[in-house]
Amino acid sequence: MGDRAGKDDPVAQTKPATQLAQVLFMWSPAYQQQPRLRVDDLGVAPQGNWRVVYFGQRWLEPCSLLNQARPSAYLLVEEIMRDLRVPTGDVELQIREYEHDGDPVLLLHFGGANLMAFEAAVPFFQGQYRLILVDLRGHGKSDKPETGYHIVDMARDLVGLLDQLGLERAHVVGSSLGAEVGLSMAANHPQRVASLICEGALYSEFGPYGAWEGTEAEYREYVAERLEQLRTTAAPVYPSIETLVEESRENFAARGWWNEHVEAMKRYDALHVDEGEYSNSFPKQAGVEYMTHYYGYHFEDYYQRVECPLLMISDEEDLENAGYA
Repeated sequence: MGDRAGKDDPVAQTKPATQLAQVLFMWSPAYQQQPRLRVDDLGVAPQGNWRVVYFGQRWLEPCSLLNQARPSAYLLVEEIMRDLRVPTGDVELQIREYEHDGDPVLLLHFGGANLMAFEAAVPFFQGQYRLILVDLRGHGKSDKPETGYHIVDMARDLVGLLDQLGLERAHVVGSSLGAEVGLSMAANHPQRVASLICEGALYSEFGPYGAWEGTEAEYREYVAERLEQLRTTAAPVYPSIETLVEESRENFAARGWWNEHVEAMKRYDALHVDEGEYSNSFPKQAGVEYMTHYYGYHFEDYYQRVECPLLMISDEEDLENAGYA
């Protein structure tokens, strides 16, 4: 390429995550006002998940697109959203990261969901924070080992994630299971959590502040029955992604929760287990182990160790279960 830009051209000094987009001006008068955009390396236009960081002029050598060397305008665009797998401890976590110079925020989904659960919230915060959406251990496209589903283990995964991303600490927003993991992270690794928002983990099932109103013996019997039911119930298998989505639609719609964002979450969650067979990504064994631990949690013990600013979000059902309604 005949480069007339010189050594100081920002195009030649960009970081690896930056990609080059070419705006090829068509030479007929009809196209001069509306140049056609081509992004050779990306195959997508620099909008939505890309931002323009440089505009300049260069000369191109003849190529398949041009039969002679002609001046061409260049846009330099930088990726602001990326999907990647990050090794941490004994697993790799799938994350979606929206780059920004602002404070990092970990967004942690509820049990049985995945990082897409927070995708609808991204536009509200994307211009202010570095957003990191996480598939927790066993969920979405993250690794699914048979063990390690205590919230202490899952919080340790996130500390390793921060280490791998070179982050000292982050704000944490969690829903249900995500709130429990965020709470564990704030309690056991207080220096790594700048603030915590919990939509969940508001009360324990049993204990001095628990929701259970019967005796301890009755509670233990209830837990044993619930766990046995989980162990003996076969995980559903579907002949297609569409069948999985349709059944999910029926279940979520009955609660008034179905919309295009939930549908996108369920499509992302479909796991191809065999030819013509799909399942939800969270394995039954992982769910059984998680629930075994869950019935023994005393969240009040965790909250006593939280040092960062904390916001607890509840609905009427949560307040009623906690004895405040």
